Amino acid sequence: GESPQEAFALQVVANYASCNMSAGNPRSRFGLNLRMFQRCRPRWIAKILGGVFVLSAGGLLTAAGGDRENPDGALERADLEPYYDGAVATDLLLDEAGERKREALLLYYRGSSLEDADIPGKLKLFKRVIELDPGNIILAMETATHCAAQGQFSEAQSILEDCLAHNGDRRDAYLNLSRYCERYHNEDERLVESALAYAQQAVEKFPGDYVVIEHLVRLLLDRDQRGEAERVLQQSLGREVQDGAYWLTMGSIARDVWPMRNATNRERVVAVYERALRAAPDDLDTVEHVAEFHRMVGNSARAIQLYQSLVQRSPDRLGSRESLAELFWETGRPLEALAGLEALIQIDPESSEIRRKLIGMYLGLQELGKAIGHCEEIVESGSAGIDDFIRLAELQRFADRVGGALKTLREAASIYPDSPQLNFSLGRLFLDLDRFGDAFRAFRTAESQAEEEQPTFLDEGFYFQYAMSLDRAEEGAVRGH
Repeated sequence: GESPQEAFALQVVANYASCNMSAGNPRSRFGLNLRMFQRCRPRWIAKILGGVFVLSAGGLLTAAGGDRENPDGALERADLEPYYDGAVATDLLLDEAGERKREALLLYYRGSSLEDADIPGKLKLFKRVIELDPGNIILAMETATHCAAQGQFSEAQSILEDCLAHNGDRRDAYLNLSRYCERYHNEDERLVESALAYAQQAVEKFPGDYVVIEHLVRLLLDRDQRGEAERVLQQSLGREVQDGAYWLTMGSIARDVWPMRNATNRERVVAVYERALRAAPDDLDTVEHVAEFHRMVGNSARAIQLYQSLVQRSPDRLGSRESLAELFWETGRPLEALAGLEALIQIDPESSEIRRKLIGMYLGLQELGKAIGHCEEIVESGSAGIDDFIRLAELQRFADRVGGALKTLREAASIYPDSPQLNFSLGRLFLDLDRFGDAFRAFRTAESQAEEEQPTFLDEGFYFQYAMSLDRAEEGAVRGH
């Protein structure tokens, strides 16, 4: 029951949806659909095609191998929007500015599809794109980065300055220019000052934005302007912001501005992190970050309190439960620690990491049998590494289960035949069994395996036991005669 225009628009959408961008020449299909679109002018059709156009463009860029998020040598970026936001897709297709952006997008695709080594070719196309769409923050950043890599520093700076002129209300336009001046100043004091100036402008323009505040404070600290950095921090702490992320960032900044080597600074930093809790008491991620901070600085009681709150409110936060168990162990509450980790193993019996922690705790309590049990579970799971096999064999030796230890090491050697560590462990086990000839051969194999790849493994302790096996083997041979 669609109108002819509706049917035609849906056909175009279907064509885009079925188009395999990785086969053939994607640009030919791309151009064909654009020409088809130009026959359909109603605005509602543009809305249908807008999302498809942007998605298809993204597919083209991905298929071409263009990595807009992290190009080789790219400057750091913060929360930049996707290339050609879908919100402007209608304008991208209908008006004169849209024609320019459409051409810019096609040129960008051509530049991104060039080999990475063809920087001059990329630059030529990207600069043309900048002329067509001078306000695109991501493209300006990438083009400036390529210019700088070619030694075209003035042109790179000019591109970012033009981008800022078109985006005076965008945080990232200021940050990109500041970061560029910081990175490529080449001992030019004017550029260093420019990096600070653009960062200060960003803070003035976006006073509640913790990203720009953090950037400015870091620049000031790098230039040993601690007093000015503290002034910016104090000003930021005076704002009433109900955002946990803001206060967590202020806490991180405070740790840099106020080193916690004295009690006064420590109290000031703790107070900032506690404000994150007051700003976002129901944000469990914020609560966890604050708990991690308290644990890091040794406020174990407060950390335990926060982790217990997290576990009570969200039992599925397994990381919080693990941290709580570790804190119990660190504060001399081993039974609660073991109970916490054993409960986690019931939830995730394949977790070798949790089992290794349990092994360490049980060994600390001299419960060898339980430690061996968890070692065996790791080996039987099929995920054991060399260290897991060696640990199990060592524990089996201590428990007078020498036959089990020998079986464990031989199984490990069949999986990791080139491991000098395993042959060294075998040599030590053979020494315990008075099988000195076997011990000598195991040490000799370990030596040959380690000489090229792991020469540091061949230390005094290794050669002491190696020599002992040789002496004992020779004594046995003499007695045998």
